[in-house]
Amino acid sequence: MMMMADARFVEQPARYMRGISRWIRSRTVYHNSWSPVATQLSAFVVGHHADAKVEKEAQELEDIFAD
Repeated sequence: MMMMADARFVEQPARYMRGISRWIRSRTVYHNSWSPVATQLSAFVVGHHADAKVEKEAQELEDIFAD
């Protein structure tokens, strides 16, 4: 996840988004209020923690069975 909190990207997107990589431009989401940003950020963090937990458990199992 990348957050760009700069009014220029909303006020003049054609001008400023041109300098951003195409793969980022195609995934850009604009928000006019904090609520949807907070919701998406929270979901990202929860998902990341879940992924990290699974990776840690997989590593622990690998360590157990490697001995």
